[in-house]
Amino acid sequence: MVIRRALFLFLIVAVCAGLVGYLAQALPIRVDMTHEKRFSLSQPSREVLAKIQEPLSLKLYFSSKVPVRFEIVQQRALDLARAYEAAGGTKIKLVIIDPDENETSMNEALAIGLKKTQANITEKARLEVVEIWLGMAIFYEDQKEVFATLPVPDNLEFEITSAIHRLIQKERPVLQMVGPAVAEAIKPNRSHDLDSDMLPLKTELEKTLRVKQTLVFPGEPLDLSQAGGVLVWGLHVLDRSQLRSLEEAILRGVPVILLHSGVEVDTTQLRAFEIGTSEADQMLAQYGVNVNRDLVADSQCQTIKYQGPEGPLLREYNLFPLLSQAMGSFVDTFPPNADLQSLLLPWVSSVMATNPDWEPILFSSDQAWVQKRLFILDPDKVPGPTSFDRFCLAREYNGPLQPYFPENTGLASQNAHLVVIGTDHLLSQFQNPGNLLFMNRLVDYLLRGSQLGNIPRAENSIRPIRETTAAERRNFQLISVALAPGLILIWALTRSFLRNRRNRKIAF
Repeated sequence: MVIRRALFLFLIVAVCAGLVGYLAQALPIRVDMTHEKRFSLSQPSREVLAKIQEPLSLKLYFSSKVPVRFEIVQQRALDLARAYEAAGGTKIKLVIIDPDENETSMNEALAIGLKKTQANITEKARLEVVEIWLGMAIFYEDQKEVFATLPVPDNLEFEITSAIHRLIQKERPVLQMVGPAVAEAIKPNRSHDLDSDMLPLKTELEKTLRVKQTLVFPGEPLDLSQAGGVLVWGLHVLDRSQLRSLEEAILRGVPVILLHSGVEVDTTQLRAFEIGTSEADQMLAQYGVNVNRDLVADSQCQTIKYQGPEGPLLREYNLFPLLSQAMGSFVDTFPPNADLQSLLLPWVSSVMATNPDWEPILFSSDQAWVQKRLFILDPDKVPGPTSFDRFCLAREYNGPLQPYFPENTGLASQNAHLVVIGTDHLLSQFQNPGNLLFMNRLVDYLLRGSQLGNIPRAENSIRPIRETTAAERRNFQLISVALAPGLILIWALTRSFLRNRRNRKIAF
């Protein structure tokens, strides 16, 4: 009798568990119990979805049978797609298609540019290659965004939201990237190219805006009339006319990022020298900020590979400060810094403010020092510190601005927005994933304020464990103290009930 009762209870529990599991898979209901809501759509994604005016179709082209390791990818994509459908209400329709089911579905997938993905599987100790459908397409009005193969799961939300953002935007803002062209009178390392060293940044930025490069030559006019935002490197090379055009854009309220170092670094010869005070420095001084003629060295730095006397060597390079959240390098109130883990700033100068409204946004660690006047770049000979300090490496200004050039006197602005970073070598340093993430967030923050860059991604998916407060710890302790006797009481009552029931049957 006891065995039969136990078996009956086990079957009931198994059926209930199976039913709950089935409903969890069949119904698009998910409860995110994490404190940071890591398994829900982020707020930037919801803001983009709120702007949808016409019906949008999100189609997943999935094979019904896939290798086990792809089942997780499919399930993650399906869960996320359902979250978009739920958040979009009647404006978003989710469709799941297996192109292998019929010829019509196959032709539809091929017509929009999808193709099968090859996957390796091990079957009976043999390695085989199978082809599966693992694509996605988003349709809006007469436009579409197609993903022949799904992005990595950690980047999926960002890619989908960026695609929707592109589809619903009537006009994308223009980021104009301005810097000196290659010429004999200009060091080659000052030049950057969107299709070579800046290609990773270009690829990232063009997901949500248009990028235009303007290489300037001495004496040539600088046209910024169509710019929604401006990024400048090699600022001290710009002549008076070009600086005046830049100031006009600033005073019109165009957000500007200035990558401006106080030291010229010749990367080909590995040597450096102070940059003389230029009109660009005088303009910045008028605004209330100065870039010092120094190079910041830091104990927290990037490890580099270089050619030593006896072959390739790996060494910590103090002149490549590696900023980190753990060392307090990122000011929390600056939105692009949110959850950023690290940032590499090569050959960076410290940035000092004479106007308190220039807010610091990036710092070295407190184990940093500076080189002045005599700059030694050789990794084997970088001089050590005589003392340690903490240096500001970037600042932001948002507010009224008085013009430097008399010709711009009538353009005094109440909403100038500038960011000054003490290095012009940031644009080609993307080995550290935090650099690309930071630049994308910075541009997004200045040009749109939409914060698409704050959507969780692979580069910032590893986050420090949140510290609990004293009140939370006290609540946990109270719950633990209250729960333990409660469980014992439930066990005792259940045991007593079963014993009494058994005794009644025996007495009967």
